[in-house]
Amino acid sequence: MKLKNFASLLLAGVMSVSMLTACGNAVNEQPEQPTNPATGYSTMVGNNLSAAAKSKVTMSDSNDLDKALESAMDYVAGSSIASAYNFNLISTLKCVNYSNAPISNDTMLEAALADLIDSMKAENAVSAPINTTFDVLDPYQTNDDSERKDDDRNIALMYVIDGAVGYDSVMKQVASQLEHEIEALKTDYRVQGVNTVLDYNYVVSVSADTITLTGDHDKSVTVVAVNVARNLGE
Repeated sequence: MKLKNFASLLLAGVMSVSMLTACGNAVNEQPEQPTNPATGYSTMVGNNLSAAAKSKVTMSDSNDLDKALESAMDYVAGSSIASAYNFNLISTLKCVNYSNAPISNDTMLEAALADLIDSMKAENAVSAPINTTFDVLDPYQTNDDSERKDDDRNIALMYVIDGAVGYDSVMKQVASQLEHEIEALKTDYRVQGVNTVLDYNYVVSVSADTITLTGDHDKSVTVVAVNVARNLGE
């Protein structure tokens, strides 16, 4: 009887160890949750647009825009960051495109924007208000039907903000600045003199990066690039 009891206890112990091991394996097999889910900055901006704006565009990350921003960031020198940080950058997003923006005198940031526009083959000017920039995509802003109304066109914008501001807040501010202009985008154009209507689709891409000056009290600047492309629909 004692031998039987001992065997029973031994079997129970083995089963307990097996159950603990199985539980341990189950925990280890759980996938690690990413600390920064890769939803993309384009998605973050799109989620903060109004329903009317969302209906006009498709949000899509762009490798070309990522590479263009990386190239443009080479122009954002340390002195440029320090100057913008000290005098202009607060928690409100600043658009480098605006001719009347407080940072418009920063030639290095303007050079970065010019490089971004060139890399993306965008058709807007370096310095112009946002409504004028979006006019590039508006087929009704040109008087001649032959003025490339049936061509794909795109514009590029650049924003800067204090690097300490969280990316969620940054993308909300980007959406706020773009929303009205996106809502006003024309999705079709009736060609004069003929019964032809051109349909347009729009794709908005967003990329961002932050530069930190470790040698200057860790001042940092986040640069956001936005590309809005108009494509002729089928």
